[in-house]
Amino acid sequence: MSSRIRLDLPVKFPRWATDAGRTLEPAESGAAQSNKDKGWLIDDRPPAREMNWLQNMAYEWIRQLAGGIVSNWELCEVPSIGVNVYSVLWDDVRRCFVFVLLAGSKRSDNGRTVPLGVIAWGGAKTPILGIDSAFNSTHMLVGCTDGRLNYSVDGAAWAENDTTPPGGADISAIDTKYPTSDLIIIGAGTVMRRVVAGIGGVWANPAVPPVMVGIIKSIVHVTGARWYCFGARGEVSKSVDDGVNWATLVNTPNAIFSAAKPLTHGDINPTTGTIVAVGYNATNIAQIAYSLDDGATAWQAATKELPSFQTTSELYKVRYVGGNTWITVGKCTGSLVGLHPANILVSIDDGITWAPASCSDPVWDMITVGIAVGPRNAVIIGGVLALSSQAIPGL
Repeated sequence: MSSRIRLDLPVKFPRWATDAGRTLEPAESGAAQSNKDKGWLIDDRPPAREMNWLQNMAYEWIRQLAGGIVSNWELCEVPSIGVNVYSVLWDDVRRCFVFVLLAGSKRSDNGRTVPLGVIAWGGAKTPILGIDSAFNSTHMLVGCTDGRLNYSVDGAAWAENDTTPPGGADISAIDTKYPTSDLIIIGAGTVMRRVVAGIGGVWANPAVPPVMVGIIKSIVHVTGARWYCFGARGEVSKSVDDGVNWATLVNTPNAIFSAAKPLTHGDINPTTGTIVAVGYNATNIAQIAYSLDDGATAWQAATKELPSFQTTSELYKVRYVGGNTWITVGKCTGSLVGLHPANILVSIDDGITWAPASCSDPVWDMITVGIAVGPRNAVIIGGVLALSSQAIPGL
C-alpha cells in the first residue's frame, strides 16, 4: 500500500436543494415574528423552500468545515536535512513517517519533529525525486535507480534488492497488497514487475502487462485483487487478479493528458470508484481530471481555484485521504519574486472541485513532490522543507 490511509469518514455529504430556486431564506425579525425566531410550532407544515434553505445551509457549512481536515499546514521541525527530500512515507505497520533523502532516510513518529542523523541506503543505487515509497507487513520499501529497491525492517538499516526489469530503468512507481499479503508491484519505465512473496521472492513480468507508451507514474492497490496503473500520457490500466493480467481502460491519451500534457500521478477512491489524476499542460498550467464509475468513463476536467498570485504551476502527486477528501501538491510560480510557495490543493467533493489550502507562511520556497497521510495528520515534502497538516479529527 502506498503512503495513504483510508480514514473512517462518511463517504457522502448531505447534499440538499442545490438546484437554483429551490430555497427561500426566512425573513429576519420584524413586525411579524420570523420563523428564525420561533422555529416550527406543533402541527406546522414547514414551507418547502424555507425547509430546503435550512437543510441546504447545513450542507454548505458541513462542506466548508470538512475542508479543515487538510486545509491548515505548519512547518515541520526537520533539523539538519540540508538537502532535498525526495519522498515521504507513512508506514502503518511500524507507525512512523519515513523521510526519503538522496543519501538515506530519517524516521519520525509524528511527522512534525524529525531526529538528527541519516540512515544510509543499503547499496550504491539511490532514490529518484518524487518516488512512490510503500510498505508491507515485513518491510519499508523505497524505489531507486536501475531497478533497485531499498528495503528495511524498521528504518534502522537498509538493504538493496534487484527487481531486474528489462533495460534496468529507474523505479518510478510502487505499491503493495498490505495488509492481506506481501505482494509488491513496481513500475520501471514502461515495464511492470511483481513479486508475490515480497522481498526474497522471485520477480516476474505480468502475464498480460499494461500497455504503456509513457512511463508508469503510479500503481495503486484498491481492494481485494483490484489494482490500477497510471501512465505519463494518460494511460490507465486495471487488473482484477492481483496484477497478473491488465486491461487498458477507455480513458487513454486524450485532450487532457498526452505527451505534451503529462500525467504525473493518480489515485482512486476505493468506495466510490472515482479516479483522480494530475499533471500539467504545455504552458505549465496545472491539470486535474477525474473519471467516474471505476474508470468506465473518459477523463473529465476538474474545476479548480488557484491562488491569486499563481500564474503557472505543475502538479506532481495526488492522494485520496478518506471520505470524499483528496490532496494534490506540486510546483507553484507567480508574482512572489521567484519563490515557489507550497502548492496544496484540496477537494472535499471526491475530486470534482479543488481549492488552495492555507499555509501559515505563503512564501516558503518549496516545490512539493510528496504526500503521506498518517492516522492524525498529513505531511508533504519539497526541497529542504516539510509541512504537516493540523490534526485530522476523529482519529
